[in-house]
Amino acid sequence: MPRQPHVDALRALAALLVVWTHVTEAFVTFSPRGAWLAEVAHYADFGRAGVVTFFAISGYVIPWSLKGERSAGARAFLIRRFFRLYPAYWLSVPLGAITSWWMWGKPVTAALFLANLTMVQEALGFASFQGLYWTLQIELVFYAACLVLFWFGRLRSASTLRALIAGLALVFPVAVTHGWPDTAFLCLHLSIMFWGALWRHWLEGERLARWDQWLLWSVVPAWLAAAGVLAVARPELRFPVAYALGLGLFALGTTVMPVRVRAMAWLGEISYSLYLFHPVVFYTMLWLLQAVGWPWLREVHLGMYLVAAGVLSVGLAAGVFYGVERPAMALGKRWSGKGA
Repeated sequence: MPRQPHVDALRALAALLVVWTHVTEAFVTFSPRGAWLAEVAHYADFGRAGVVTFFAISGYVIPWSLKGERSAGARAFLIRRFFRLYPAYWLSVPLGAITSWWMWGKPVTAALFLANLTMVQEALGFASFQGLYWTLQIELVFYAACLVLFWFGRLRSASTLRALIAGLALVFPVAVTHGWPDTAFLCLHLSIMFWGALWRHWLEGERLARWDQWLLWSVVPAWLAAAGVLAVARPELRFPVAYALGLGLFALGTTVMPVRVRAMAWLGEISYSLYLFHPVVFYTMLWLLQAVGWPWLREVHLGMYLVAAGVLSVGLAAGVFYGVERPAMALGKRWSGKGA
């Protein structure tokens, strides 16, 4: 499936929102000058908004990578997804264990390290070396769901997608009420992914039923309304703002406001490594700055640290992309028996 540069640009924007949030919240207590950068990211929940955009993009892209005869298509999908995700992830695990864990006095055991290599460590009862790993576990659940739907010939069915979007979304308030937050947000995020898939049907000109069209166009306004109500009633509950922002960014970026800047498309291509490795960069920076202990470092504007961490993260991500990701993806294509 050919790349779509404007979708890659959306990936870049999503990754930059995550980087902005993580870097500023880590550095704001070290260097409070320019604290407004952290406050904006906090109150708009930029990190979660970026993740929501990533989830919608997965729904938009992943179902279309499953094609062909049932057995051969499933085999090719599994091989290519494995080589797409795991090689770069495996490199991030030891680096994350050092920079996000060991350097801050947390013991790294063999069991914890091996569990993190699976990418499903939290399901196994182990902590993640990097907090952002939770999103990858949701991606794996989505891949499994797509495989099941593909196997039974329902992956491209708009009515099936509609039922999944609505059903999973309805589980969210029920699970929250019963005190099952992990289940609640898993279902909510899967619902967003399937919504992204239905959005792709509409964008490609498929004639959709009235209920499907209503579902497509009601999701973003519903989150905006929820954000507005909670801003007054429960201002500490920020997550509706993030979902409205993330889904709105996706909707605009795939329709009336596509970003067609080559540099952003390139940044989107390396966004997986940027996502995985930016904590390696900024935690190392923060540890070194604290170890040096020069007082004037605490007077540097937060924006300078954000820019420095961003530039270094992009450099590391580019190295991982060209040295690990791209060769691994090429190997996956060869082993799956599919051409580029």
